[in-house]
Amino acid sequence: MRKLHIYIIGVMLAIMGASCSRQNTKWLNVQYHNTTCHYNVWWNGNESLKSGVRQLNEKAIDDYTQILPVVPLGTQEQALTVKSQMDKAVEKGIKGIKTHSIYVKGREYVKYVKKCYLLIAYATFYEQDYAATDNTCRLIISQYSGTREADEARILLARSQCMQKQYSDAELQFDQLVNALNAGSFTAALADQLYIGMVECCLPQEKFKKAVQYLRLAIDETRGRKNKARLYFVMAQVYQQLEKRQTATKYYRKVLDCRPSYVMSINATINAAACSDEAVTTDITGDDLAYLIYTSGSTGRPKGVMLRHEGICNYLYGHPANVFANGVFTDAKRVLSVTTISFDAALQDIGMAYFNGKTLIVATEEQDNNPLELAALINEQHINMVSGTPSRWQTWLTSPDFCQAIANIAICRAGGEKFSDQLLEQMRSVTSARIFNCYGPTEI
Repeated sequence: MRKLHIYIIGVMLAIMGASCSRQNTKWLNVQYHNTTCHYNVWWNGNESLKSGVRQLNEKAIDDYTQILPVVPLGTQEQALTVKSQMDKAVEKGIKGIKTHSIYVKGREYVKYVKKCYLLIAYATFYEQDYAATDNTCRLIISQYSGTREADEARILLARSQCMQKQYSDAELQFDQLVNALNAGSFTAALADQLYIGMVECCLPQEKFKKAVQYLRLAIDETRGRKNKARLYFVMAQVYQQLEKRQTATKYYRKVLDCRPSYVMSINATINAAACSDEAVTTDITGDDLAYLIYTSGSTGRPKGVMLRHEGICNYLYGHPANVFANGVFTDAKRVLSVTTISFDAALQDIGMAYFNGKTLIVATEEQDNNPLELAALINEQHINMVSGTPSRWQTWLTSPDFCQAIANIAICRAGGEKFSDQLLEQMRSVTSARIFNCYGPTEI
């Protein structure tokens, strides 16, 4: 039955195509062009756009020491990595317009042609070719005034102006759109995009009180746990800037309620603790047990090891007697973590970074297993301390790109396994970093 249905549609399209004309506004001809523009052209271009946006989101690693962007767009270098996907989207958009547009007496009869214009506008926006975005959006606004596509193009134009620091023009555009929304002459379904765009405009100008107003509206309109968590986090950061610590804490807790990523969760927890006005009191002493962990049993029977608070503090604190921790304290700035949180060595990456006031960058599993992606991460995030087991280092060092990426970093650490003289010489041949062979927390 499904094959018969597809066959009938195909026959109908063939019949319509035989008599199609881009000046013929009859229903059958319009339906032919709309259907073929949708499924043969726009759909493929939109899939390419979505693929590029997903890849860009993965590459755009957040710096939690700064107020997060409400929409992660990445750097210009990161935008170049998705150029092929965005160029394909532009190509498909142009093809859809050239092949299927029926624009007669000031009216476009093929609705997916309008979507093709928007496809081009978004693709150039994510490529950070803002001049092309501006031109495409203005064309949509002038040619399709009063449509949802024109409303969306006005939001995107204002966002593009923000990215170019044309804040006065962007604010004027956004104010007009809010007035239109309140008057009922703007597409209500686009309210979330409108408010998010307004937050994007306020934050770089440090208009924090105004940002709070639009963040509240954006949160109300936004669907999806991941998107809400990000907006809650930005709201909490803004309240911190306004020195409203209790309110900031409330929003950091809302972030945790959304079950965000591990990195966002740990930063929300740390920031919430920093916002607390309560005096921290405890009866815990340095001799008290912090946690118990079992060894792997590789040298015999697994042994339970009791770690005290005092030992962990000594392990992490960068005093001169602790050569490695002191090296982190004095030389490292941005620390890479590739260690699974369930592995006790993660304490060294996470604790060492936060205990000594450094920035922690957590690699994804895909990046950890691919030296090319790990090298790109090191370069993009300006990482200058890398840690791993000797077996991981042996894998990473097979990649010339990885070797080049670590050539001038400050610290390399290996631990958890036997560290051979051969591996040490191999590392010395590709990097000028200080190289440490460290024990794990169970040895402290």
